[in-house]
Amino acid sequence: MMKLLLLSLAFSAFSTFAQVESVSKIYSFTAKEMISYEDFAEETSSQSHFVLGEYHSSPAIQKAQSEFIEKTVTLFEKANDFSVGWEFLEYADQIHSEQVFSKIDELDANTFFTELLSPKNIDYYMPYHPILLVTKKLGGELIALNEKREIKRIIVKEGMDKLPSQYLPPNYKIGSKAYLERFKKAMGNHTPDEMIMPYFEAQCFTDSVMAYQFIKNATRTLRYTVVGSFHSDYKDGYVRELKRISNEQPIITLKFVKRSDYDEKSWNDLISDGAISDYLIIAP
Repeated sequence: MMKLLLLSLAFSAFSTFAQVESVSKIYSFTAKEMISYEDFAEETSSQSHFVLGEYHSSPAIQKAQSEFIEKTVTLFEKANDFSVGWEFLEYADQIHSEQVFSKIDELDANTFFTELLSPKNIDYYMPYHPILLVTKKLGGELIALNEKREIKRIIVKEGMDKLPSQYLPPNYKIGSKAYLERFKKAMGNHTPDEMIMPYFEAQCFTDSVMAYQFIKNATRTLRYTVVGSFHSDYKDGYVRELKRISNEQPIITLKFVKRSDYDEKSWNDLISDGAISDYLIIAP
């Protein structure tokens, strides 16, 4: 009787999870149509590294990211066997990050982010709380990826040749020509021409550091990175570096977007651009 009760409860919990309507939808560039999370799990692998390209501090997008992690970890049955790398954490603070992360259930969000990041603008980080909560709930490990800002400033102000050697990851490589062109376009008229290359070198340095730190420190089978979409669009930047230094698992790129941010023309242009990522995850 006890076994039957436990089985019933387990089935009920799974059914409840499966029946909750998703806040996000998945568009497959290969199939050129919307697919379900179940279909997505069938198409991909529990051995994958999913790169979750985002627009920063957008509550709807971070909510969709937390849902994506929760649903895929559950469908792949990988609780306690997944890693989440986060761009906003500095790898030099990994031990401190782990200590604060272990207390997330005990702290209100304001206190948690104050201890984790000591930021001046707590509100900027608040949308990420659901991602970190679901990572903790399902037993994932949190990986700090980035370099300290003061180190990257050396590259911008003095050049790569002035960067102390201990900070240069062994895999550093300047980005592709296409990446540079997209970078120039993104910078627009906000940056003097003579500063484009120093900033681009810092961008490529960041991609290299994050890829190196993830491969070096992640210990779990199923993997996720939460990163700005410019680092992952067109499978360039961070994604290119991951593939360059490790071919042990499939790397699947996902671009998280809000449908309400696009008019019909720009939306049609986006879903016609099959090179930008493997899938779109669409928040309301």
